Amino acid sequence: MHDLTITDISELPESSLWVLPIGGWEGFLNGVMAQVHPADWWAPSDLAAGPTRDEVRQLVHRLALSPVGKYLVVALTAADRWRPEIANSFLKILEEPHATTRIVVLTESERLLPTVRSRLQLVHRAEEGVTSWWSQTVRSLPPDSDGAVAAQYATHLVHATINERAVRPAFSHGS
Repeated sequence: MHDLTITDISELPESSLWVLPIGGWEGFLNGVMAQVHPADWWAPSDLAAGPTRDEVRQLVHRLALSPVGKYLVVALTAADRWRPEIANSFLKILEEPHATTRIVVLTESERLLPTVRSRLQLVHRAEEGVTSWWSQTVRSLPPDSDGAVAAQYATHLVHATINERAVRPAFSHGS
């Protein structure tokens, strides 16, 4: 698996799959977006919901145009929640992207239609969900920064909450 920092768009596979918590999508995509011309970037208007039918049509039209810079980068989000007609509309795009196109598929789980999954190269899987994503974020902060201190404190609180839930008996009515 790869680090979540993309330093060179050309190193991305043409169609890549990134499995990570939805809370990490925006920061990850901002890092990718910073490397391309604004006209060479496409993502659905609602990252959490994924692309609509109208947005799929717009994307198909956009893919017919050449990028302004070296690559057109397409972010397809919420792939694990795509309706079959949306997923099927992406099959050809995912299978044969143009050499100057990089498609980044973001999902919280690998529950994808097999026909979609088979067209993607898994680049990153957050093995431990949010905790894994958060740990990587905390490690990337300068150790003496205010952000690192706050992140370490927040990590402590998250772990304490997780541990408390794990040992606290479930509430049941009538007991």
